[in-house]
Amino acid sequence: MAPERIDTSRSRNGYDVGSDVWSLGITLIELSTGKFPYPKWNNVFDQLTQVVKGDPPKLRNGVNGFTFSSGYINFVNMLTIADSEQRPKYDKLLATIYLLEMAAKPVDVASYFSAVLGRMTQADFLGCHAIEDGFQG
Repeated sequence: MAPERIDTSRSRNGYDVGSDVWSLGITLIELSTGKFPYPKWNNVFDQLTQVVKGDPPKLRNGVNGFTFSSGYINFVNMLTIADSEQRPKYDKLLATIYLLEMAAKPVDVASYFSAVLGRMTQADFLGCHAIEDGFQG
């Protein structure tokens, strides 16, 4: 949840797409690193305080051994600017060099997923219970 959704005094505009931009940033950090971008909290009040008063999560190289391009890091980190008035809205995001470059690259999603699925075994599809249930591939 974006800081301005918790502390509504932080935004003149109330709820707007900036909160969704924040959520996208948090989601991309977690998907990129495989790690939740906040430390573990003792209770919900610690969680809310961290989001409102703590430094915003940022994507960095080296988390779980992953390395990202500087363009991707800069793009993702724009999404988690704590000040909602400074956080870019959709129109600004769509005009970033990073997204314009990515949009110009050819992408074949079907081939990518076919390759990934081709490397998977039946156990991958069955999940972690396959070995416990006696499936040996």
